[in-house]
Amino acid sequence: MLNEIIKTAEELNTAALYYRQSGNMDGVRELAKAHAVSKKQTEEFIQGSRYRLVDIPIEERKFANASEKLRAEMFALKDAGFADIIGQYLVNLAKTDSALDAQVLKKHKMLQRCLDYVTQKAYNIALEGAKKKGENGIRANTGLALSGDQVFPWVLEYYAKDDEKEIAEKEQEEKKKIQKEWDSVNKRTKTIPKNPGTKKDSEVHPKEAAEQEEKYISKKKSKDSGQMSLFDMMQPKES
Repeated sequence: MLNEIIKTAEELNTAALYYRQSGNMDGVRELAKAHAVSKKQTEEFIQGSRYRLVDIPIEERKFANASEKLRAEMFALKDAGFADIIGQYLVNLAKTDSALDAQVLKKHKMLQRCLDYVTQKAYNIALEGAKKKGENGIRANTGLALSGDQVFPWVLEYYAKDDEKEIAEKEQEEKKKIQKEWDSVNKRTKTIPKNPGTKKDSEVHPKEAAEQEEKYISKKKSKDSGQMSLFDMMQPKES
């Protein structure tokens, strides 16, 4: 099956674009369901209001070192505050700490997840303080003063944590939720032929169609390998 040869977000985008250009919108939807892309995002792509079916995730990009990856993540987060402070701390430390450099480069280790980890730690401290005061929870807009001596050890704790299996299980669970959403939609709707006597979009899936699609992806890879696309030229240059 075609889905079995799609391994990356780039290949998924290429296949989805081929289907859209061929007028096979049900093909796009089936790809989206198989790769756990939300219905909303899929319909935006079909309508043309979304440039690609999915974004190319940081974990699919290759980086020479931790500094490159962290700078790319900081740029993606577009946060000149907390994220940049943590990110720059890691950039500086990873230059002389080979173990940390290797930890940051692990695909499942993300700056966003690090920030969530630190935020949860801070929340737990605030919650403990509230309980000691006899309160049931944290009041709205409660501030918590934390020093670098408290925060930075949490950052290193996150990157040292062996959570690859845990992350994989969560991602798999999220995929199942999205696929259930698609199943629910499919039960409520029926595919209607565009014109009498023409095939339904969902019928355009014989073996030869999959072979043709595979050739298209291979040709696209070969064509793009030696030249820069418009999207590539729009990407910020990494230092």
